[in-house]
Amino acid sequence: MPCLSEAFLNEEIKMKKKILTITALLFIIVSLSSCANNNHETQEANQSKVEITTPQGEKIKVPNSIQRVVSLSPAVTQIINDLGQKDKLIAVDTQSPKYVSGLEKVQQTDLMNLDFEKIMALKPELLFVSDLTMFQSEDKIKKLQDKGTAVVVLPTEKNFKEIESNICLVATALNQKEKGEQLAGQLEKDITAFREQATRIRQKKRVLFEIAASPEIYSMGKDTYVNEMIETIGAENVMAKETGAIKVSEEAAIMSNPDVILTNVEYVPDPIHDILKMKGWEEVEAVKNKAVYSIDNEKSSLPNQHIVQAMREMAKAVYPDEFKNFK
Repeated sequence: MPCLSEAFLNEEIKMKKKILTITALLFIIVSLSSCANNNHETQEANQSKVEITTPQGEKIKVPNSIQRVVSLSPAVTQIINDLGQKDKLIAVDTQSPKYVSGLEKVQQTDLMNLDFEKIMALKPELLFVSDLTMFQSEDKIKKLQDKGTAVVVLPTEKNFKEIESNICLVATALNQKEKGEQLAGQLEKDITAFREQATRIRQKKRVLFEIAASPEIYSMGKDTYVNEMIETIGAENVMAKETGAIKVSEEAAIMSNPDVILTNVEYVPDPIHDILKMKGWEEVEAVKNKAVYSIDNEKSSLPNQHIVQAMREMAKAVYPDEFKNFK
């Protein structure tokens, strides 16, 4: 089964709500300074719990010393790991062990079919879920809340600021605010470096970013962090007039005539070969010049601090000379 991004999944949910079907696949706007001065938390008088304000405006209370955490988001699991809190995880989604080592023996549950009894038996203090999972398993998650589990629902990240905000929120909930500020701060610093380097580019290249391959091609339009990644390296997204995760017809892809095609598809043996050999694509600039490149699926699909590594791959593929010595 294809492994697509959390952002793609979330956008798919929004589209599929209208037709009542969902394809089960694995893709608070604040500035970084507001991460350091955010209002995510307030201390209770007895100091035993922290009150957190979620992006949805809900106030929840979590123990000051969390010991039993469940993550149902691979992106969040990576954040927890980078915060040095992996040992607090008592259960994760089935995808997380692919991205964070040492979780093989931790209890696992399907993102699309939450095993309520299994999770409840673990007596979790804190549960992190994406809005995708909340939509799929809202009744079960509310039962966990009724049993005393604090639940943090993280919204689909549409841009870098929302990724930074979610990093800070996860860190605050785990009483690791300072480490969260460091992660978010480094992300912003890296993004700034890309933008500065991109000012040296004199002629923008037009990019098609493929997240699902033919016969059903999907890409990312505006209001997605992938679009912001493309723009930050100094390129133009050929699908920027569209919004969110979008299905792209072959005709539309050919008509967009990208200079470069990037693909993070990993469920076919050789996605680059497949693109270069597609009938009718011979005159597309990217195909004609063999400017088709693979981008790491994990780094580009999970919205957290690791997107910088995907951006580095993207920049060096699209602008090899301008980013030749970029680190």
